Order: sequence, then C-alpha cells, then structure tokens
Amino acid sequence: METLRRTPRTTILAVTAAILVISTACGYWLVAGGSNEYVGWIIVSLVGTLIAAALLLRFVPATEAETDGNAPARRALVLGVVAFVCLAVFWTGLPIIVGIPALVLAAEGRARAPRYGMGAEATAGAILGGVAALAAVVLLVSGT
Repeated sequence: METLRRTPRTTILAVTAAILVISTACGYWLVAGGSNEYVGWIIVSLVGTLIAAALLLRFVPATEAETDGNAPARRALVLGVVAFVCLAVFWTGLPIIVGIPALVLAAEGRARAPRYGMGAEATAGAILGGVAALAAVVLLVSGT
C-alpha cells in the first residue's frame, strides 16, 4: 500500500483510464458485437475518465490534506461501498472509476491508522473498492 501512496496521482489516473477504456471496449465491442456500440463506448470512456480525474486529482488530494483525524479512512470506506453498489451497473465502468480512488484513500488511511485509528475502516474500503473494480473488469471482459 505504501507504493500506492507514493505513486503520482496522474500515473494512477492514466492507469485507471487505460483499464476503463480497455475493459469497456471488451464489453461494448466483443460482447455486444454491434458497431452501433462505438458511440456508447466513447461516451462511457470519456465521462468515466473525467469522473476519475475529478476524484483522483481533486477529491483524493483534498482528503489527504485534511489533518483532523483519519478522514481518508472514512472516505475510502464510503467510496468502497459506492463502488461495490455500482456493480449493479458494471457496464458503465463506475466500479472501476470509484474503486481505484477508494484504494488510494485506503492506503493513506492505513498509514494514518497508528496515530488516529480507523485502520479497519481503511482496510474495509480497500477490500470493497478493490473487489468492485476487479469484478467489474472481469465482468466486462468476460461478457457476463
């Protein structure tokens, strides 16, 4: 988790966007099989990348900058739950978009846990966000 804390947010955004674009391409092109799904794929990819950019470049740094307690752990848990609930609409890529910022905030929350507590919340946020993102990728690629 320490590596995730030290990785530049722009790098994490680029990886998130690549995972989103590739997995939704599999879901929209290979599984749907129709050429009329290109527009949907482009829209989902662009909107998803913009949402991920807002979360990773604005929300995550603002949360990490807070010094009152362990806000990253609390917000990681919230994002993890949201990502897990978004599995109901996995074809939108929302579990990926929300799950990866949950992982980043959970890493910061785990680092603050010895001083402020709430390590369990950070761990739960990481598990929920990671499982949701991974499950969405698997569902999109496999066409389930």
